[in-house]
Amino acid sequence: MRSLRSEASVAAPGGRSAESAAEAARLLARGEVLEAVELIEAARQHDPHNPRIRFLLAFVAWRMFDLVRAMQLLTDLAEEAPSNGTYAEALATLKALVGDLTEALFYGKLGTALPKDPALQALVPPDFPAFGDAFLGINERPLVAVAAGLENQGRLREAARAFEQHVRLFPDDRIPAERLTRLLLMSGREAEAVQQVGALVGAKDAVALSLLGRASAAIGDAEGAAALHEAATTLAPGDAAVVGAAVRDARWFEPDADRRNKATEAWLARFAAGPRSSRPFAPRGDRLRIGYLVAGIAGSPLAASVAAVARQHDRTAVEVRGYGFGELAADSNIGLRGGFDEWRDVSRIDPRTLARILEGDALDLVIDASGLRAPDGLIALSLANLPLRCGWLGLPDMVAGAPYDRWLTCDGVAPAGDATHISLGPTHVAASGKPIPRLDPVGSGLRIGFDITPREMTPATIDLLRRIVAAVPGVQVMIFDHGFSQPIVVDRLIAQLGDAAAQTDVVKAAEMRAFLAQVDVVVVPPAAETPRAVAEAIGHGVPTLVIGQGTSAAIACNAGLAGLAVADEAAAIKVICGLAEDDAKLAEAWAAAQSAVAAFDGRRIAAAIAELAARVEPRHATR
Repeated sequence: MRSLRSEASVAAPGGRSAESAAEAARLLARGEVLEAVELIEAARQHDPHNPRIRFLLAFVAWRMFDLVRAMQLLTDLAEEAPSNGTYAEALATLKALVGDLTEALFYGKLGTALPKDPALQALVPPDFPAFGDAFLGINERPLVAVAAGLENQGRLREAARAFEQHVRLFPDDRIPAERLTRLLLMSGREAEAVQQVGALVGAKDAVALSLLGRASAAIGDAEGAAALHEAATTLAPGDAAVVGAAVRDARWFEPDADRRNKATEAWLARFAAGPRSSRPFAPRGDRLRIGYLVAGIAGSPLAASVAAVARQHDRTAVEVRGYGFGELAADSNIGLRGGFDEWRDVSRIDPRTLARILEGDALDLVIDASGLRAPDGLIALSLANLPLRCGWLGLPDMVAGAPYDRWLTCDGVAPAGDATHISLGPTHVAASGKPIPRLDPVGSGLRIGFDITPREMTPATIDLLRRIVAAVPGVQVMIFDHGFSQPIVVDRLIAQLGDAAAQTDVVKAAEMRAFLAQVDVVVVPPAAETPRAVAEAIGHGVPTLVIGQGTSAAIACNAGLAGLAVADEAAAIKVICGLAEDDAKLAEAWAAAQSAVAAFDGRRIAAAIAELAARVEPRHATR
């Protein structure tokens, strides 16, 4: 009955829907897509099943490059009106555009044999390809080719969309599914990676399982990450990237620090132990040349901090090069822009080739900001003969024993008498130089900010949040949205917080300064992966409570904020209660934090790095 009603409504020449469809078609032909959509949606409110409107909606989806949606709409229409040649021919064209030869032939024959509907034909956009042209140009996996082209241009969001459509149409095609996962991870869209390619879990594919393990860890699903990484390493125990990802993510699901350290040491001994090249150093030029390995931090909050240092190098004396994934113009590299004089895309380069590139670029100093986030960089550093190889701030906590000649640290971290730890002083990696004024006190309670990622929302961090809410009446917990608003992440967070969720908000802000302007104090939990969060908060003059030891605590102490660096969660609760109960204490904390900003200057850390490079034995020849 429904198909008869549909065909009858198509044939009817008049009516409000027919007029709306004709006008929407004119708008679509002129490229006024949004206006056409508004008209179509208004018409659907009155006649949701009208085939003309749905037919046009398919072309809107095609124009917006949602080919899966377009085909689904046309498939439904073709099933409702199997004798309509217009539907069949349009569907045949789309099947040809996505490279589905069998289906394109099937619907193409139907479109040729069945009569066309003149009323519907009039709605087809003039630039919609004819079936014959689309079929003559058919090729295998065209969406993959489109995605690869977009990826090469740095248009990662569009590339991911093309890969996603291919995977939805051809779910058994594994390589595009893996490439989609990588793109989503590079773009900070971990929750989508888990949802879009969840079908990969069922296959015995170590790379796919490893990628999903990384995605699971990134959204805070430690249990799922542990299972996926275990399965991946069982399948590919000799794959450096697969094993390296498991070792790196172990901090989220392996509570035993000794076991984590031994796993890291075993990985380094097996995959990043050289032998180091004996090729001579390239000659030194007029300027020092410093390289930053940043492939593993693209799309992460840490990227902006590293780029902030790179931007501060004195360009009259220093040339700065970056080595990362994709073009610097890519969406995922937005935080790294402006920091480098030259950029190299190393996404398709093996470690041995990368080692030769680093040597050939005549670098005086290489700083690895990625560690096990990009294990190929560690392997390359173990092979390349370079004057000086350094690990970024905070990396000693995660990959001690890596192939570095020096560790960049700050005062209070370097072991006594250890010349391998080079202190950069009480400096900061992302200082704004403009302290944020304190918020006016409000009656609703203390506003506590957490600048953490979903992976750092560990059971211990959840417990800390719950204890804060229970101990401090009227407290407001505010979490910067590093992906927390994604449905799968926020649902898990609400379930974990329980009653404390009512006093917890995920805050979207265009930049960190806007978020920090809304809080009274920032809390940095032990799970913080890098010292970026504490440096960011102190650099804006906001009181920062750091729990635990290491680089983050040292930065706070060096800033004169030792009173806000505590050993454990119990001590942190005590400090928070004191700040909530005594406004004089909070005002004192703000005064100390505001004065600390003056001590921080991003140029100091850049100058210290350049000085370190200059101390290497000079190479007298010029480039």
